Amino acid sequence: MISTKKARISCLLLLCILLGSGGMQTLRAQEEWPEVLHGRLYMDRESVVPGSDLRIVLQARIEKEYHINSHAPGDEFLIPTEIKIGETDGFAFDPAIYPAPLQRTYELSDEEMSVYEGTMFFGLAGRTAADLEVGEYHLEVIFSYQPCDHMACYPPEEKVFPLTVRVMPLGEEMKLINEKAMAKVDWTGLGGMGQEGEGENEFAVLVRERGLLLALLIVFVGGLALNLTPCVFPIIPITISFFTSQSGGRTSRAFQLSLAYFLGITLCFSALGTVAAMTGSLFGALLQNPFVLILISGVLVYLALSMFGLYEIGLFSRLQSTTGGAKKGLAGALLMGLTVGLAASPCIGPFVLGLLVFVGNTGSPLLGFTVFFTLAAGLGLPYIILGTFSGMLGTLPRAGTWMEVVKKILAIILFGLVFYFLRPLISAGIYPFVFAGYLIVGGIVLFVLSTKGEPGALRAIRCVVAVGFLVLGGYSAYGALRSGAKEGLEWTSVASMSQIQESLSSGKPVIIDCTASWCAACRELEQKTFTDARVMAAAPDFLLLRVDFSREDESRQQIREQLKIRGLPTLLFFDSSGRESPHLRQSGFVEPERFLELMIELSRE
Repeated sequence: MISTKKARISCLLLLCILLGSGGMQTLRAQEEWPEVLHGRLYMDRESVVPGSDLRIVLQARIEKEYHINSHAPGDEFLIPTEIKIGETDGFAFDPAIYPAPLQRTYELSDEEMSVYEGTMFFGLAGRTAADLEVGEYHLEVIFSYQPCDHMACYPPEEKVFPLTVRVMPLGEEMKLINEKAMAKVDWTGLGGMGQEGEGENEFAVLVRERGLLLALLIVFVGGLALNLTPCVFPIIPITISFFTSQSGGRTSRAFQLSLAYFLGITLCFSALGTVAAMTGSLFGALLQNPFVLILISGVLVYLALSMFGLYEIGLFSRLQSTTGGAKKGLAGALLMGLTVGLAASPCIGPFVLGLLVFVGNTGSPLLGFTVFFTLAAGLGLPYIILGTFSGMLGTLPRAGTWMEVVKKILAIILFGLVFYFLRPLISAGIYPFVFAGYLIVGGIVLFVLSTKGEPGALRAIRCVVAVGFLVLGGYSAYGALRSGAKEGLEWTSVASMSQIQESLSSGKPVIIDCTASWCAACRELEQKTFTDARVMAAAPDFLLLRVDFSREDESRQQIREQLKIRGLPTLLFFDSSGRESPHLRQSGFVEPERFLELMIELSRE
């Protein structure tokens, strides 16, 4: 006994077949069938060049009182909506991106149906062949659907929407258009977040393989861990003091203040993620800029010297007095929360960079907001707990000699972070000796700088840490002396799209390394991956090109835009026909084993 729903739908489908074959003309003549759907196409640019990407949006307006089945109606008797591109040489398109369906109940079914109604937007992402000739090409976007009303469904229909694409010579400017229409489509795929092909970093791979929820959970835990970094940890006692002085011993008031502080942190980071998504990871590139690295290093030096007691740090004390006074209340807590994100930025930069590149690649402001709100929630949650129960912390040991010793150790670590951030600006041959010198000097300073009234146990701990620094420094210096300069891959420098295009027609697989002298991960690739013996043995089968973005001019900007370089380093892989293999594209450091796997996979394509 089949269900009432299936029996009813089966009858309706039989009716559709009879109508479509010319039978039962008395029920409804074909010329009286309603014009349910009207469509319009939008392209993301006025013209394209060979080897470039393009996006197409179909705006489908469905007449009132009607609907069409979704692309996954969830019932074997229903005909799904489908959008595709007619066969055209020189163009390749990914599977269509469908909008989120609506769940509706109609008289023709006892259960909810997955449908589209009103105005919906569908997306098609594709690319042109690297050897595509200049000229006009006529594409056809084919839209198949079944229209229905509340009582019945009609025979399935197919509409063809023509689209003319102009292909211009390499080097021509590709002006972006129809930005509002493009923003209507979730190009991350609604549930298929982080699709292959757009230069995935580790976070993008995690989202694609494990799902967005698990990735967000990891981001939340990462936010919690950021509280232990040297830039954030010193803020905690200042924050506790602020809540204690403002709450007057009332737990409810302390909770209100800590919640306002928490909201300030989340607003700061959520805005960062949203803007990064809207600007194509602008802040991701900013965090790699030499001037920004110098600025961050200056902040770290300022914090470190204050921890040595050379002066009283004024940043947070002034902040507390101007924003956290008794009259300021919740507004002061909110403003302090907004500012703590900036204070924490020197230490969280490397962690945040991968997230910025990811949300910048997706172009989804909602996703950018979600990811960075989750990160901020992890960073700010301890403050809610500490702030709410700050009145109960009076029984804990008060700051004293032990805190002075801890501050000195943290100051030494902060100087280590200075050298970490300045690493891209220091010669690769000199840096190992500079860092070894930092460790040795840091150990000596910890030995010499004793604290008045320091207990024996605390002195022993300080000496153990100092010995650790000296041992690491000596080992680093020994390793630097023995290593010397390693032989690595030989790259051919290119500085224009025309040079790249000429190389892609060589008939050999091509690997392009996008790098810069100030990029730390680029230097790591150079020293670890490109000097690996297995990688060097496989290299003769490939044409190796390098684009140096240390100083960006007009031609390099054109390369960055046409090849969609979001951050550095980026590795691009092209097969022997000159076509990019987008699923192989890499952003960030790549281990030698993984790079060798990519080379082997490219050679097989």
